[in-house]
Amino acid sequence: DDGEAGAEADSLLRRAGFIVLPLREGPRRLEGPAILFRSGAEERAETVSGYFPDYPVRAAPSGLFSGEQVIVVVGARVGKGSG
Repeated sequence: DDGEAGAEADSLLRRAGFIVLPLREGPRRLEGPAILFRSGAEERAETVSGYFPDYPVRAAPSGLFSGEQVIVVVGARVGKGSG
């Protein structure tokens, strides 16, 4: 289930030392799993992808972000971290 997968991603990133913001529902147009990054944060996204090697990494529109640099999409739930 997406909630369980989101909680597992949250826990993994926290244990790895990332700053993780609360989980939230993603916009319906987002398809997961994926690692999304804002302009200039590709290196951070690549670092996060080391923990989720099967997730595609791609740039996302800046309007999707509210301060964070990288968003991990797990199904319909989104885990947001600043990298």
